[in-house]
Amino acid sequence: AGINAALAVRGQDPFVLDRSEAYIAVMIDDLTTRGTSEPYRLFTSRAEYRLLLRETNALFRLSSRAFDLGLITRARHEQVQELSSRIEELRGMMTRTTVVIPAGLTAEKIDPGEKISLERLLKRPEIHLDDLQRLNLVPPLPRLVGIEAETAIKYAGYIERQLKEIGRLKNLEHIRIPDDFDYTALPGLSNELKDRLTSVRPSTLGQAMLIEGMTPSGIQAVKLGLQSS
Repeated sequence: AGINAALAVRGQDPFVLDRSEAYIAVMIDDLTTRGTSEPYRLFTSRAEYRLLLRETNALFRLSSRAFDLGLITRARHEQVQELSSRIEELRGMMTRTTVVIPAGLTAEKIDPGEKISLERLLKRPEIHLDDLQRLNLVPPLPRLVGIEAETAIKYAGYIERQLKEIGRLKNLEHIRIPDDFDYTALPGLSNELKDRLTSVRPSTLGQAMLIEGMTPSGIQAVKLGLQSS
């Protein structure tokens, strides 16, 4: 609210976070798009992209936005960029480096002496970055760099899937819905969804996607209705 008050005084566009960027964006979007009939509680389960909204990566998610708004100094922003670069350098090194598994490292279905990349080794649930550092396979690192690199490697597949979902939702955000659009005339929508859509009046297909009870077939019905109107 404070940020947008200052931007309004300057005559600048408002600052609006996306659901994939912060939990406060999830809360605001829920309250404005879905509404609530009871006290609102922000559980992690409300955020469909909660794997991206980790406590440890808030610095990297929001520092660029904060710098653009003048909320942090250039020196602080450069420090964050340096940490981010170190994370990527570590990930690249672990992808390229193949080692012979030492006898002191135990992992299921892996025999000591087997060759494997450090990245693949760290993907195993029973192996942690601390184990690799203890064996001098990975150099000492700032704690935050280690945490973020390990998380990014272990959950790479899930994170990639969520990024694709975000891209798909952003495409739907570009499809506008007229304020007077008649949902009651759409075939393929349940009466419950027709009532909710008529009540909420989402301005885009992306907002309609987030309405409670919405299904892929429901979104398709609305999309077809927009195309034929």
